Amino acid sequence: MKAPLKFSLLRFLMDRPDPATPEEVFEGLKNLYGRERQFSLPFIEDHLDSLRGVGIIKVVEATEAGEKLILSYQATDYGQSRGRYLPKSIP
Repeated sequence: MKAPLKFSLLRFLMDRPDPATPEEVFEGLKNLYGRERQFSLPFIEDHLDSLRGVGIIKVVEATEAGEKLILSYQATDYGQSRGRYLPKSIP
């Protein structure tokens, strides 16, 4: 049984030394959630926004690519402390 997607998003960001864009998160979790209907880039972006809204992750970089804003996210200290309740690895 796999963990809920939001848990996997936080674990993915906690395990990375550098920030990740939604596209990198999507690619990193594709093997685990790729066949689920809810697993899409807009859905990942929504989850990242909700985790940011409660202070678990933060935007550390914002760049423009044409007319699109690309955000890079990283776990906050608060998010790291909450992450201790997650499994050590998410398959």
